[in-house]
Amino acid sequence: MALNLSESPEDIKCCICWQDGLDFIESGCPSKHTFHRACIEAWFENIRTCPLCNQRIKFEFKSLSEVFEFLDKSDESDDHEKFMDVVSSINDFPLDWKIECLRKDSGLFEYIEDKTPELCRLAVENDGYALKYVPQEMKTPELCRLAVENYGYALKYVPEHMKTPELCRLAVENYGLALKSVPEKLKTSEIYRLAVISNLEVLKYVPQEMKTPELCRLAVENYGYALKYVPEHMKTPELCRLALKNYGFALIYVPEELKTPELCRLAVKKNGKTIQYVPKIHKTLKLFSLAVKKDGHALYYVPEELKTSQICRLAVAHYGLALEFVPDRLKTPKMCRLAMKKNSDAIQYVPEHLRNEMIS
Repeated sequence: MALNLSESPEDIKCCICWQDGLDFIESGCPSKHTFHRACIEAWFENIRTCPLCNQRIKFEFKSLSEVFEFLDKSDESDDHEKFMDVVSSINDFPLDWKIECLRKDSGLFEYIEDKTPELCRLAVENDGYALKYVPQEMKTPELCRLAVENYGYALKYVPEHMKTPELCRLAVENYGLALKSVPEKLKTSEIYRLAVISNLEVLKYVPQEMKTPELCRLAVENYGYALKYVPEHMKTPELCRLALKNYGFALIYVPEELKTPELCRLAVKKNGKTIQYVPKIHKTLKLFSLAVKKDGHALYYVPEELKTSQICRLAVAHYGLALEFVPDRLKTPKMCRLAMKKNSDAIQYVPEHLRNEMIS
């Protein structure tokens, strides 16, 4: 409620407590809403926005040390309000305060309106991502290089005419996914190689015609999931084996004709649930036993006719809730106790006639 001087004081009510009175002050918002002094001071202890219009009220900092105190409290207790108090006032700070604030927290650069070359350089030195908030007219080749050296992804915010082969190489070496910001004309086999070395997931963004056996091997031997992005004609038994050694679920991307008993065992040994992707012809009792031993939940994929007491016991010993997939005919008191010892929630899968015995 704005203070209307044509009204008598007894007609004015505080919009926090809805009582009248004489001790009114403005909240400090642009609309100059007014409240009881005690009410608004208590309100500001929790949040620094006007109760009526929700506009942030600037905090009047008396010293740079007080600003730092707010930033420290923001970091220590994750108090976003303290940080926003600084944000709302930073454009009123003198230049030397802004410089010190950026040295303390480069994230404030985004909120500074009157940016100078000095402030831009300081922000980018501390965090290459700050290049995003540098005005276009202040972006120089030197500043862009500085940003990319600190954070390869900053290549995204470099003007196209400043993207040189050297700068792009620097970016992808620093951050492989910067490949997405490299101009098409500068994407060479060497750039792709450097990007994949830096980030093995980058194989996903390499065009099919630029994927070589060497590049695919480089990605797959350290990141098995990359097998998904290898062209079918380049998938060899050796490459698939490399993928499965570090990622069992890469079996999904192994061509059916290359799924040998050896490769299937390698996948299941890495992750029991991969048994679901093993061809039926290779699913043996021995392989199912290995699967449930690695991951009890794999019992879900074992055919009913192959579920033996031994396999079920192996599954339950690893994963108590696997009792859900054990046929009732095989649920003995001993097996149920084993399941509940692993996970007390397994009680829900204990047959009714055994439940009282388990609880006691």
